[in-house]
Amino acid sequence: MEQNLQTGEVLLTPVATQSRKQNSQVNIRFGYKDVSTRVYDVIVDAGSVKEKSAYEAHLLPGPWGVKHLMFNATHPFCKNIHFRRFLQNAFDRKTLSETSLVPAQPYAELVPPHQWGRVGALTEQNVLAAKENLEEFKKSHAFDGTLSVVASGGDGVGFEYVNAMRQQLKEYGIRLKIAYSEELFDPFQKECENYPLRLVSAGADLLDSLSYFAFFQNDGLLKKQFFEDEKYTELFEQALNASDFDTRVQRTQELGRYFIEQIRTVPLFVMPAVVHTKKGSAVKSLGDQRGGITIYLEELTS
Repeated sequence: MEQNLQTGEVLLTPVATQSRKQNSQVNIRFGYKDVSTRVYDVIVDAGSVKEKSAYEAHLLPGPWGVKHLMFNATHPFCKNIHFRRFLQNAFDRKTLSETSLVPAQPYAELVPPHQWGRVGALTEQNVLAAKENLEEFKKSHAFDGTLSVVASGGDGVGFEYVNAMRQQLKEYGIRLKIAYSEELFDPFQKECENYPLRLVSAGADLLDSLSYFAFFQNDGLLKKQFFEDEKYTELFEQALNASDFDTRVQRTQELGRYFIEQIRTVPLFVMPAVVHTKKGSAVKSLGDQRGGITIYLEELTS
């Protein structure tokens, strides 16, 4: 798996780090803090482009990532399969994707669409199934109608889609409460420790599709966001130890189908990778960028 190294406001890869000196005069912004006093040559986060007329947008071949609702697996709501089924069926993903800052596409699985191991799932909105599962959930849990969600790690596609989510949840008599956190891996702490859900963008940079599922293992980075499940571990190990590539793809697909069946996350839409370069800046070409959340500095021409 390729490791990303974040240095200040520039996201580097091990390869890119070697050529950093060649591009020392190029200012690259990757992040979500509002920095209005500095002019950037390259902006990876579309939400940070304040003066759009001063920048040129470049659509990269691979997607930026997948937007998910992820669960706080320690919360009693999230352990209830009816609660998870409600969320899986409740949303009109097409509408959500159309209200993102950059054009997105509805999506409903963990592995990004440009990589091997996908199962081709696209969960359509099913209002009847959502209502039935919500009622079943309410039979065993005291629910006051407020759904608390923490949005973490900033948001490169804007937050307009959150308003669309809010409107859709109103149809089920639910109020959406949003809090924001800069914690990428474990936002369920401090004032948000009792929140059942988080909104997060999962990057699409991993070279091995099985790596996406590794985040939901016991020793993964997503603390509190995995469910103890012996079958999941068994399927993961079978894929990991596959004797050849074709078998690895097949086993990863089996794991993916189980992931969807158990609703370990609720994917919403896939986001394209859009990079902006400042007109007239030192950057003449982005070169061969692959998408995702990594910028390969050695590819830049200045």
